[in-house]
Amino acid sequence: MEKAKADLEQKRLDWERAQSLYKDGILAKQDYDAKKAAYDSDVASLNQTVAALNQAKAQTDSARGRLQTQVATLRSNQDLLNKTIRHSAL
Repeated sequence: MEKAKADLEQKRLDWERAQSLYKDGILAKQDYDAKKAAYDSDVASLNQTVAALNQAKAQTDSARGRLQTQVATLRSNQDLLNKTIRHSAL
């Protein structure tokens, strides 16, 4: 994520520089468009990375919830087994 942010910052600086150079007539339209496309691509890439991170966090939270449910079920089953063993020993 940090790498994607750093890459985006670099593309933003390149894009801003390209805007200035294009406005001054120093940069060709093709180069200007390439810098804009690179910046837009990195914005999309960072957004995709953020979405993937959020999805991974949600999946982790869901897995933790399922694990807690399974632990509670196991404890309940162990308690029932202990009660059954005690009753049969009497």
